[in-house]
Amino acid sequence: TMDSLFDGRDDDDERANMLQDVDVDGVESRSESVGAGEARAARARQNVRSVTVVFAVLAALVLVGAVADVVLRRAKSDGGRSPAGRQCQFLTSPYHTDCEGNEAIRGLPFCDTSLSVEERVADLVKRMNTSEKIAQMGSTVPAVPRLGLPPYEWWSECLHGVRTVCTADGRCPTSYPAPINMGATFNTELIRQMSSFMSEEARTLYHMGVHNYGTPTRGPIGLDFWAPNINVFRDVRWGRGQETPGEDPVWTSVYATQFITGLQQGLNGDANTWKTVATSKHWAAYSLENWEGVNRFWFNANVSKLDATQTYYPAFEASVKDAGVRSVMCSYNEVNGVPSCADTHLLQDVLRDDWKFDGFVVSDCDAVDVLYQYHNYTNTKEEACAVAVNAGTDVDCGIGPSLFNGYLEGAVDQDLVTSATLDKALTRLFTAKFKLGMFDPVKSQPFACVRPEDVGSARYAALARQLGRESIVLLQNKKVTSGGRTAPLLPLDLGGQQRKVALIGPNADANVTLASNYHGELPTWLKSIKDVMQEASNEPDSGWSMTYDLGCDINSSRTSGIAAAVQSAAQADVAVLVLGLDQSVEREDLDRESIVLPGQQMQLLRQVLTVAASKTVLVLVNGGTVSIEDQWDKVPAIVEAFYPGQEGAAAVMDVLTGEYNPSGRMPVTVYPADWTSKIPMTSMDMREAPGKTYRFYTGTPAFTFGHGLSYNTFDYTLQTSPSVNNVTQGSAQTTITYEVTNRGDVIDAQFSDISVLAFVVHDDYARCPLRQFVTAQKFRLGPQDSAMFTFQVSPLDAFCVDPNTGDRIAPTGRYTVTLNTGQDAPAFTIFLN
Repeated sequence: TMDSLFDGRDDDDERANMLQDVDVDGVESRSESVGAGEARAARARQNVRSVTVVFAVLAALVLVGAVADVVLRRAKSDGGRSPAGRQCQFLTSPYHTDCEGNEAIRGLPFCDTSLSVEERVADLVKRMNTSEKIAQMGSTVPAVPRLGLPPYEWWSECLHGVRTVCTADGRCPTSYPAPINMGATFNTELIRQMSSFMSEEARTLYHMGVHNYGTPTRGPIGLDFWAPNINVFRDVRWGRGQETPGEDPVWTSVYATQFITGLQQGLNGDANTWKTVATSKHWAAYSLENWEGVNRFWFNANVSKLDATQTYYPAFEASVKDAGVRSVMCSYNEVNGVPSCADTHLLQDVLRDDWKFDGFVVSDCDAVDVLYQYHNYTNTKEEACAVAVNAGTDVDCGIGPSLFNGYLEGAVDQDLVTSATLDKALTRLFTAKFKLGMFDPVKSQPFACVRPEDVGSARYAALARQLGRESIVLLQNKKVTSGGRTAPLLPLDLGGQQRKVALIGPNADANVTLASNYHGELPTWLKSIKDVMQEASNEPDSGWSMTYDLGCDINSSRTSGIAAAVQSAAQADVAVLVLGLDQSVEREDLDRESIVLPGQQMQLLRQVLTVAASKTVLVLVNGGTVSIEDQWDKVPAIVEAFYPGQEGAAAVMDVLTGEYNPSGRMPVTVYPADWTSKIPMTSMDMREAPGKTYRFYTGTPAFTFGHGLSYNTFDYTLQTSPSVNNVTQGSAQTTITYEVTNRGDVIDAQFSDISVLAFVVHDDYARCPLRQFVTAQKFRLGPQDSAMFTFQVSPLDAFCVDPNTGDRIAPTGRYTVTLNTGQDAPAFTIFLN
């Protein structure tokens, strides 16, 4: 019910306001097209599209599933700004320069709003001395009283929610599902909606002066956010893969474009009105933390031209060309022997000259110091500052004082850095501040009118829940026989076939784990899967009961709880095991060496299966995928939940009970357990045997990218005839249409979501991936309803690359277009002659 979504956090007025903002006019269809990743070609940028057909009928509001429709409709009148028709107030951030009230600066040109931003910035920069300029280039900026400049904090985070403390009245920033979950939704509209809501909440927290959360302790948040993480999840051992949307560079490009656009300009804003600054990180080829003694601080990523173009660079190019990202973070690691933050080729030749990036570059925290301390790239700290600034690094993030603050002035004194170079960096930085409105009258700024009571509000929570539901992947759902009835084990028939539930596992009662990493301060009401299931079983006339056993820890040798858990499973009608990982085994600065479930979890799983082989549901909570060795075929039902956020426990329950029909698809590959013994994590070669990701892995995965089941059956019928097309140019587009039909054979009383993915294949493995994602489309279909999946594809979309030059190419021959995992629909063939 709607009530369950609001319990413990929002009052009746907020519920009423939310419902009053709903624009109910029957049925609405919405569609959206987004770029596919080849930013140089306008054709390819229009190639990936995602369509979500949204039904919002007032009577459906009694269902939790309708809440997301409320959110999407609510956004129509929102425009990314303060909610239409709802009272807001203008608040002045502690970082605002008071050009109106400060007589000392009121008449100066940089306070004159009739001048252009360029003129105002130039005037301010020329008034600053060298020390004042350098102070602006550390992540924590002191005030400049003589110019009326307040302090500032460049370092703020919003990877999947604004990372602040809770407000004084107890409202906490919304924690959405982890980016790996967002990747599994294949729903660009919800990703754009999420980042728009996040920027709205960020603006509110900024104007309220709410402080950053986490270590190190910093002051109030600014408007420059170091997100998204768009490094390709090339190796599932990577501790920070949970921060990314997955392993495919084209899908990551689409995610980056939607995330950045929503964060910087809101849902319907324009590129000229700056809401926040997004930061594409970590440039470049960053995807190793600490593996078998190799640390990110000194790791040298050897990247070929082939892999740079085909895997590591596309998302960053799209973030600049398609999304207009305003900041880029250079990474700790070296790329082909040069530390990224000192690499003129990466920061100037590629980023600014080739891609025309005009924003500022920030170092990963202490990465400039790392040049000297770990890479041994310079002999002195002054030289480290010089090579970074001269290469194009404008801000030096420091976990403590930044190296720029202590040693950049010395570099200037030694003539290692010119005043013109400093001015260029300052111009980039102050351009961002001016365009964010930090020097303009508060009441002239559309994003400065905020509602503090919106922090952690119901509409944000509703979207978090819907994202969580759409991100959950049904990996396996075998038929079992119970009570004379043979049917797939899921959805659960609680109170019917299943009256006794044994909930087991170390992640069953873990609420903070569901929030992944880089979250803000979490609310006290945060629920675990155990909490949600217990509440449901305690409902009057629920007809079922549950027991709970820890079984074992995430990663310890303790086995004392396994026997009791096995006994509970034996006595229950269904056993729900919630296993997986947490931040103790995968996180920033920590990679895994094995992908098998850690600790004693495999022993727990095996023993439960000995007594409950036909009635076990396995729910996996993790960022990087895990292996359960030879047990995959022995578990009747498997659900991949990743880290589903603050509303994740309810989202998991929705899927298990059939309240929501799962529509997520895997954004990463699930490998056999021995995959890790065959390839070192230090290898950046995507094809090194047996290969990485679905694009290059030559073995047989447990589950591949794009895999995802539904409780219903969906049919796919090729509508384009003939099923073969001949073209003479690599850029020639072919329009293909499939009809998608919901057979409604299991869940027939509600709408079902379905993600449909298209791939193209060329058999030139030396230059082309084994299979390449092209486009995704999300449908919401009622029972027996159909929709048309129409998309365009060209030979260039196969992402073939000349290994000698790094250029995209289209070899002659056959290109095969398939859907999903290749088994769902007839193929379409394109011949390039």
